[in-house]
This record gives sequence, structure tokens and C-alpha cells, in this order.
Amino acid sequence: MFVNKKQFEDLKEIIKKFKVINKSPFSESFYDREVDFGEKPEGTIRISKHWNYKSSHDDEVHAVTDKVVQDDNWAVGVYKNGVYEIVWELDKEYHINTIRKLRKEVEEDDFIEYEAIYVSNNKATIEKIELNLFPIAGNDMIIRCY
Repeated sequence: MFVNKKQFEDLKEIIKKFKVINKSPFSESFYDREVDFGEKPEGTIRISKHWNYKSSHDDEVHAVTDKVVQDDNWAVGVYKNGVYEIVWELDKEYHINTIRKLRKEVEEDDFIEYEAIYVSNNKATIEKIELNLFPIAGNDMIIRCY
């Protein structure tokens, strides 16, 4: 995903609070600790692109948030009193417009370098990487600052 500089810096500060990054075995969600399906420990930080959903296992609404989060949009929530307080949300319009802009720039240049947070199971690294406009495979996520 592409974010502006402020969103990137805000997200870096949130990720620094993670002692470990745990990928959910059920979905594209990342947690700051090991969690089970169902109730989460107070203060749990969750990065995900699905919130307020019903699973096929039960009729309960899971990952309930304190405000509406657009479907299929990455956000960060902190679990407090049974609800995730959304502390960061992707600006999807900025993300889409940046991809369109970069596709044009890539046609003119060999590559574009940018700062990124690379999140995979158990770690997050901040590094300079070359442009990759396509989603990455597996259980990883890249947050790109442009």
C-alpha cells in the first residue's frame, strides 16, 4: 500500500510498539502478540483490512471498531473494552492515485526507490526498496511511503 509521509511516520511509530508481529492463521491480520480466535487481551494492536465481520464459525461480529472502517481498507486498531479503537487508516484514494502516477513514471524510468515498512510474520523492517506495483505473494505486506 502507498501512504503519504505523515501516515508513514505515524505507522512507523505504531509498529515500533510491537515486540513481535504475529500473523493471524485465519486472515490477512497482524497482531502485536499471540492471540486466539475470539476475545483479545486489552491493549492488543491489530493491523488488518477487514473489520466488523461475521465468521463462518459463529454468528458473532468480530473485530468490532469504534468507527466505520471502509471494507477492504487497511487500518490499525487498539483493543480497549471489547472494541478496537481505530488509530490509523489507509487513505485509499491517495493509494490508488499514487499507483496511477507511479505507473506513468515507471514507463519513463527504470525504477523508483522509496522508503517502505516490510511486514512479515514475526518482524517489521524499514528499508529503501525499488518500486514494485504488484501485490506480494504469501502472508507479507509492504507499506510504501511516496
